[in-house]
Amino acid sequence: MLGALAGSLWLLLTFGTGSAWAEPVTFSVEVPTCTPTADPVMLRSNRLSTDSFRHDALTRVAPTRWEGTFDVAVPTSALRYRYSAGVCDATACPGIEKQLDYIGTGGDLPDRQLPPSTTRTDDHVFIWRSTLGHVDAAGQLTSIRSPTEQVAFCAPYLSVSAASEVTVGYDSLGASRVELEVGLTTAYGTSMVHTGAYRNHFALSDLTPGQRYHYRVVDNGIPGPDHTFTAPHAPGDAFRFAFLGDTQFYGPLQRTDTDAVVAQVIDFDPHLVVAAGDLVASEMGPRGPGSWNEPEMARFSVFFGMTEGLMAHAPFMAAMGNHEEDAFYFWDAFRFPESDAPAIDHYDFRWGHVHFTVLYTGTTDGYDFEGILDSQTHWMERTLEAAALDPEVRFKVVVLHRGPLSQGARHRSDGMAFFETETDLRPSWQTLWERHQVDVVLAGHNHNFTVAELAGVRYVTSCSGAPTHELREPWEPTTRHAEETCTANLFTVGRTLGFEARRLDGSTIDDAAFALCREHADCEELSGPCPAETVWRCESRECVHRCETPTDAGVPDGGTPDGGAEDGGVNDASTDSSLPDDAGGDAGAPPPPAGGCGCRSVPSTAPAHGPVALALLLVVVLSRRIRRRAPVH
Repeated sequence: MLGALAGSLWLLLTFGTGSAWAEPVTFSVEVPTCTPTADPVMLRSNRLSTDSFRHDALTRVAPTRWEGTFDVAVPTSALRYRYSAGVCDATACPGIEKQLDYIGTGGDLPDRQLPPSTTRTDDHVFIWRSTLGHVDAAGQLTSIRSPTEQVAFCAPYLSVSAASEVTVGYDSLGASRVELEVGLTTAYGTSMVHTGAYRNHFALSDLTPGQRYHYRVVDNGIPGPDHTFTAPHAPGDAFRFAFLGDTQFYGPLQRTDTDAVVAQVIDFDPHLVVAAGDLVASEMGPRGPGSWNEPEMARFSVFFGMTEGLMAHAPFMAAMGNHEEDAFYFWDAFRFPESDAPAIDHYDFRWGHVHFTVLYTGTTDGYDFEGILDSQTHWMERTLEAAALDPEVRFKVVVLHRGPLSQGARHRSDGMAFFETETDLRPSWQTLWERHQVDVVLAGHNHNFTVAELAGVRYVTSCSGAPTHELREPWEPTTRHAEETCTANLFTVGRTLGFEARRLDGSTIDDAAFALCREHADCEELSGPCPAETVWRCESRECVHRCETPTDAGVPDGGTPDGGAEDGGVNDASTDSSLPDDAGGDAGAPPPPAGGCGCRSVPSTAPAHGPVALALLLVVVLSRRIRRRAPVH
């Protein structure tokens, strides 16, 4: 009798009144890197009553993740919640989260709802209102920051600002004193101080080439974590650099894909990172198609949060993408060389024996195509000519956003226009790159992966997290390999310039690899892991291998500069003399290109089966060439 009565009472309370018993829910949220460590992160919700909101403190479980488990007594359909950095009161809520497209004073985020039967959330705060405004001692929002202060890079970020000079950037959300400590160990020893600055830049000159330095930022007396970077290498020293295509954060999928790329790049441990722009996305503006807002501040917060561990460790050198919309805060935040002052949208720099030229190809809406060509073409001609005459420069790399020769089905004409357009007074960029023997051109804009080759120049198009674009058929004659995927693009520099691309799952795209050279002897650094019958040669400025048993068990012409290399007739003797035999150093020599040595299936002895071995060799070589040209569906 009592049991039946209790059951009836439970049913009445549960279903008859429209309410439910309290159930525990774990609220887990990723917050911006700019969240001050002293601020509590709160869950603002009506979890106990549909008529009133309360604040519950979450617990920090990782550098940027907070969690808390609380009883929810209201029906799931009635639960409303948001996150705040601090407690909101009846008059103001300066720390409440804002939408991804937060601009100015708008972008209020609607209250979040809990899906049915959910017992754990996986939420993401993109930006706090207080990040973009000034807050008084009582925690009230007093004013909105100036536009140049509305992007906060709250972890250190590095750039090459001049020859052999590295600049450390750091934004402070209210510190009156920001100090940079730097040295060869964690004892540091050198200190630089800025006071009253929101955006801080510390230029480090007189660095020892190739030396690894420790540094940390002390913000209002609170020391940050120790970071390291390597000073630009001397010519001839081996080093590594990575290339990022478009990341273009739109939503969770792009965050996942960019995280996968960045993790692989961090594992590669590059000394330098170059990027083709479109770090973020921008949304359509009020005039409809063809008009665009400036990139939303919150998207930059997400991008810098995703790349924090990379940008604090290796100088980050970016071209302007069209989605950056020529936003003034992009150039205000970074410190790049001003090689063509007062113009700051294009520049060049050298790292070791590689010369980099970074170009600008315009905004999304109404850019001046002819003006861009006029402002950069003759400057680039002078720059590349000087690099070609510099005995310390061995390889030349161009970085830009809209590039040519992508196999993608979208945007093809954009990059080709910059590539092909010429007048009686102005050569095309293609002409300049071929005339001055540029080795690699790195581009984004087309969201796919393509390696192309034309007249000795290799063209790499990549995305590194952005939504992918389909490929077009048939393949262009210049296309060596293409896939509808984003990639981590890894370069190793010694006597050769080696390239490897990895998909999001970490697998290597073997058919896209290459190692560029100037003479046969360069390719010797690729011979170490290969069997004795592998012979490397420098053909069309690329190391290629032949599967044979050499009579002298060595690399032909190895001791003679330009020993038969097809490099346009340029004598590299002065350049080569600056490169030590062990130029690979501890940075590691480039891996053998295109899937390894390629000779292990060919017997090195057994003369009775010579014709069979030769037939197998021909099958292997021909099948490799067919695979390299075959389109990927």
